Amino acid sequence: SGCCGSCVDYLTSAKFLMYLGHSLSTWGDRMHFAVSLFLVELYGNSLLLTAVYGLVVAGSVLFLGAIIGDWVDKNPRLRVAQTSFIVQNASVILCGIILMVVFMYKTHLISMYHGWLLTVCYILVITIANIANLASTATGITIQRDWIVVAGDDRSKLADMNATVRRIDQLTNILAPLAVGQIMTFGSPVIGCGFIAGWNLLSMCMEYFLLWKVYQKTPALANKAGKKDDEQELKQLKIINGVQNSMNYLLDLLHFIMVILGPNPEAFGLLVLISVSFVAMGHIMYFRYAYINLGKQLFACCSPEPKTV
Repeated sequence: SGCCGSCVDYLTSAKFLMYLGHSLSTWGDRMHFAVSLFLVELYGNSLLLTAVYGLVVAGSVLFLGAIIGDWVDKNPRLRVAQTSFIVQNASVILCGIILMVVFMYKTHLISMYHGWLLTVCYILVITIANIANLASTATGITIQRDWIVVAGDDRSKLADMNATVRRIDQLTNILAPLAVGQIMTFGSPVIGCGFIAGWNLLSMCMEYFLLWKVYQKTPALANKAGKKDDEQELKQLKIINGVQNSMNYLLDLLHFIMVILGPNPEAFGLLVLISVSFVAMGHIMYFRYAYINLGKQLFACCSPEPKTV
């Protein structure tokens, strides 16, 4: 009974409930990548519409990321998490429904109003998908940068929770696109859109319940103001993560601009070469910065010991 009791205690703990909610959230978020595939399928196997979608998403996060972070920081934790979860899942559901309609009635939409109605549907899909991505950004900031930090009341527990969250992220990054790809291969894009919309509908209810249970089991989440040292450390962590995310989305922005300039599959090889050159340039700049700022200390462990006379 002791073993069973320990299992029950762990499965009902705030830590496990947070892991479960994060798994559901990231799984739905990673499946949402299929919007790019759907846009390629709809636009005649061209990358142009997908590149426009990526440009809008990257640009929105780059310019609105600070506003989202400020909103997360100034509002109560539970309200921020609930709002971001609902907006994210509702946007994905709506986007999936519109894509299903476009796939089923594309031939009719092309002939109506000289194709402008189809263009409006494309704009709606990109806009709603962008809203879902912004809400996902708010969710990531709230859960990974705030709730986990508060729930991990000591450094060892925090490190363990961060490592587990990273494992969940890596697994969902691999398995969720694989699942959607199999559904689209053996089914159809319409079935894929319906599956994503249905998953997010069920997931939204589960995530909302798990979120509430975690909040009830972690009284510290109700108090936004904590210790001064912890607040300063958390603020510095948010600044570092904000700069990293901004740089990542800036590079994404350049990437999608290049895809727009060369949307045909024939230009993919050139884009790969340009991307490799960007990565190589980034590594060179990093090692140059490390050498200038750290100097000989960087390679002190590898250098031979000085001879004593």
